[in-house]
Amino acid sequence: MKSQVFEDKNTPPEIRAYIYQQLTDLEGLLPQGSAVSITVEDKSLLPGQIKETVSPKKVIIYLETSVGNLLAEAKHKDVFKAVKKAKENLKAQLSTLQLALTRQDERANQIENIIRHPYLH
Repeated sequence: MKSQVFEDKNTPPEIRAYIYQQLTDLEGLLPQGSAVSITVEDKSLLPGQIKETVSPKKVIIYLETSVGNLLAEAKHKDVFKAVKKAKENLKAQLSTLQLALTRQDERANQIENIIRHPYLH
């Protein structure tokens, strides 16, 4: 897996560590040669914002593959929960895609089997 993580320079190290931890949970589902980018949008980090204001954090996970791209995003006032929700969203998309591809492969194998052995059917 080729992984690229893009975050604001002000993103604390514990949030970056959590993001990497969540990405490792997806490794088995990621297609070969894919690239992952993550953006954390936190308006409370902008200059001039009142720190007591609890604004929702938006996390966007973008997966770039050779066959297409997937986008998962989530908002939550807790950045850790937003990261987890976005990861779960992407995981669901990847599972659905993997299931669809597996079914196509099985169907192709069945057709190939019928072609090779027409008298067995």
